[in-house]
Amino acid sequence: QGVRFAMFGGSPSATHYVDVTGHLDAGIASLRAHKLYFEGLGGDFDAAEMLTGMMEPAGKEVGVKHALQVELITP
Repeated sequence: QGVRFAMFGGSPSATHYVDVTGHLDAGIASLRAHKLYFEGLGGDFDAAEMLTGMMEPAGKEVGVKHALQVELITP
């Protein structure tokens, strides 16, 4: 019962990888749907460049096309 674990993406203390191969396009589309938010931050933001730049190197580290590095925290 309750929270068994939490995973935090982008942590400098990443301990695990999640294979997200086949889901990168959906993630890019999701970020692009927040266009007004990113415009409000100012500057140029390229969702495809950011996510691909994170997921491809992580995937290479673990032998898949795309992976997300996460820190796994357990109680």
